[in-house]
Amino acid sequence: MRCPKCDREMTDDFEFCPYCGKKLSSYEDPFASYRSTTLWESKTEKTNAEKEKIQYVDSPRYTRQPQKDNRFSYLAIFLSIMAIPLCFFNWGLGLLLVVIAFVVCLINLKRASNGVKITSLLISIFGGVITTVLSIFLAVSSIRLVLDNGYSTTVGDYLKDSFMTGYLEYKIYGYWVDEEHHLLYLSDEDNRYYFYSDRKDTTNNYLTGSIDVEGGYSTSRDGDVIFADDDYYYYWIDTSLNTEYLDGSTSLSSYFQNGFLVKLDKDNHNRLILFIPGTLEVLEFEREQSTV
Repeated sequence: MRCPKCDREMTDDFEFCPYCGKKLSSYEDPFASYRSTTLWESKTEKTNAEKEKIQYVDSPRYTRQPQKDNRFSYLAIFLSIMAIPLCFFNWGLGLLLVVIAFVVCLINLKRASNGVKITSLLISIFGGVITTVLSIFLAVSSIRLVLDNGYSTTVGDYLKDSFMTGYLEYKIYGYWVDEEHHLLYLSDEDNRYYFYSDRKDTTNNYLTGSIDVEGGYSTSRDGDVIFADDDYYYYWIDTSLNTEYLDGSTSLSSYFQNGFLVKLDKDNHNRLILFIPGTLEVLEFEREQSTV
C-alpha cells in the first residue's frame, strides 16, 4: 500500500502513514467490531447495575418510616395524673378524664416512640385503677355523709368546708348585735365571750367566760364532725369560768354554761346565728362596728 501524500510504500496494517502522518482511508481495524460490542455491553451492564441500586418511592421494596410523635402520649400521661386529685372534688369527672386519657394513649400507640409508648400506657392503666377505686370509695363515703348528717354533700365539698371553716375562723370574732339589742362580743385577744343584755350598757348586766373555739360541730360522741351545711360554716364554742353580772333575770345564763354553736353565713360574713343545743333558742346577729 502506498501513501497518497508522500507516495511511499508500507504494509496494509497501518492506519496512518509512518512517514508523513497522513491517515490512510483504506485502513480497516480488525478489532473494531469486537471493541465496540464489548464497550457497549460493558456500559449497558454498568447502567443496569446502577439502576438496581436505586429505590423509588413507588417501588414495593421501599417502605416509608412514620415520623414519631409523642405529644398525645404526654397528654395522656398528664390527664391520667390529673384525674386522681379531681376525684376528690367530682369523682364523676375524674372517671371521665381517665377514660379520655386511656383512649388518647391507645390512639397514639403507633406513632409514639417505644419508651414513651410504654410509659404512657402503664401510667394510664395505673391512673385508671386508682381513679376507679378512689371514686367508688368517695361515692360510698358521700352517701354515708348525706345519710348521717341530713344534708347534701360530697367528700370533696366536705374537705372544702373543713378548710374554709378553719380559714374563716377569724370572721366570727368581734361585736354582734341582734334585733332585741343584745350584744355578743367574741374576743380573740383574751379568748373570752361577753353577752350584754343591752348593747348600750356594756358596764354591767352581762355574762362572760373563757372560750375555746373549734371548727365544726358533732351531734354525737361517735358522729362525724359537721363543718358546714348548704348555707353556714359551723363553730362550736366551749365555755368555762362563766361569770354572771345580770340584774334580775338569769334566764340566759344557763344557755352559755355548756358551750354554744355559732353559724357564719357563707355568703354574708357579717351575719351570725347563735344556737343553744338542747333549746329552741336561736339568736340572729349582725356585725356591729361599735359598742355604743
